[in-house]
Amino acid sequence: MFSQFVVLIIMIGGLTGCIKSGSSFNNSTSGVTFISILNLSSSSADIYLNGTKASQNAAPAGFYDPKYEQIKPGAYDIQFKAGGVDSVLADVPSSLYDSLDFNTIILYNAVSGGPVNAMRIADDFSTLSVSTASYRFFNMSPDVPSVDVFFNGNPAQTHRTTADNASNTGYNSFQSVSPGTYTVDVKKAGTDSVIVSLNGVTLAAGTATTIFLKGRAGNTTNPISLNALVANY
Repeated sequence: MFSQFVVLIIMIGGLTGCIKSGSSFNNSTSGVTFISILNLSSSSADIYLNGTKASQNAAPAGFYDPKYEQIKPGAYDIQFKAGGVDSVLADVPSSLYDSLDFNTIILYNAVSGGPVNAMRIADDFSTLSVSTASYRFFNMSPDVPSVDVFFNGNPAQTHRTTADNASNTGYNSFQSVSPGTYTVDVKKAGTDSVIVSLNGVTLAAGTATTIFLKGRAGNTTNPISLNALVANY
């Protein structure tokens, strides 16, 4: 869990320690903002908030938080440095993280061998419905530059390029889909060549799931893989 890597946020931002699942709020969460960090780059990364180190251990390449972490609302510059050294990988410039906002921060490589980039996504759950499931898909593998996505053999999205959601922010929005359990296949765009599959993906009514491709070809510690992350806190 990401809390293993950001223990110092307890002192810096005031991590509440009150983790709830689902989409309802109560008084214990009204004074926090929610952040999820996904290190989908090829580098391990130490995390700094407003210039102060906020990670006890570096988040390894390919690591992602299974839930949103809760920190005190405020303005934060989020900087990432190469694990264990003082070399800046990427920076999310200072901006306001307001009370009850949800944000996803992603580290990624847009091209194989290229620099590490960072993006901030303001997660919008206003379209969630009790009668439908919601999902979005990110291609974050620089070794798979264009893919098609299939749900139970049916095309869902086509020609999704690496980190295209950085420039086309519409891809960061959740889309509605019938609730159910799916086999998700990612294929090389325009072909029937399956790159990776994920079986038993449950998309439940009233939930939001981020499905993402990550990793590098031939990398044993961070291989190409398909992952499903259900939003919870």
